[in-house]
Parts: sequence; structure tokens; C-alpha cells
Amino acid sequence: MADAFIGKWKVDLSSTTGLDDFGAAIGFSAERIETYRKLSYTLEFTKTGDTFTATVTFDAEGIPSQTYSFKLGETFDYNSIDGTKPKLTITEEGGKIVEKYKLEDKDKEWETVREISGGVMTSTTTYGGKSVVQKLNKA
Repeated sequence: MADAFIGKWKVDLSSTTGLDDFGAAIGFSAERIETYRKLSYTLEFTKTGDTFTATVTFDAEGIPSQTYSFKLGETFDYNSIDGTKPKLTITEEGGKIVEKYKLEDKDKEWETVREISGGVMTSTTTYGGKSVVQKLNKA
């Protein structure tokens, strides 16, 4: 992972685009789309040796922080805040972080690509040709 990703990143909810179309494509209810629209969080990447740790801290009450550790290229079990448990493989490709999710029991796969320009991380998550894009500012 490029050193540029290490540190804390705060989501700018006002910059989110494509959530309605992405949510409909992946099967989110209207209520769930609204929950995600308001879900403010901070993402922190750290690294020790060849192991990376990502910690997501949510601003909403009742949603616990999530922490997961990984090595690039190794698939692991991921537990999302909504209880979904896909397999996740994270790689670095051309200076971008690529997260590939696979929910085997529902035959769904989606991908998140993270890239940095200046002090802004752009996160693009795509499923079924529909993408949600979020901007996170270096904290």
C-alpha cells in the first residue's frame, strides 16, 4: 500500500454521488440507502511490517467501530456493519487500492477502488455497472 494511504481520512458526505443507483443495483432497501447517505465515518490505515490495519469509526450512535487486518493479495473474511460477510481481497494496482468483495452464498461480487490526489481520497464502489463515489479528506 502506498504510504499516501496511511493515516486518517474523514468522509465528506456532501460529495457522495450515485448512491441511489448503486443501492438499487445491489439490492438495498430505500431505508438502507438513506442510512448510508447519512453515515459519517473516519477511515484510518496503519501498517506494521507487511500487515495493514484499517479502522472505521462511525459518528452515529450504536454503530461500533470496525477494525480488520490484512496482507495485500490474501483473501480474508470481512464482516460489514449490516451483517454481510463477504470474502475480501485487497491489492495495490498502479498506486490505487483495489478491494474485491465476494458474497458466495448470494453470488454477488463488487469492487471498491481507492485513489489519492492531493489530500483527497476518492473511493469508488461498483456493482452491476452502477457506482457510488465518496470523497474522504485527509484528517
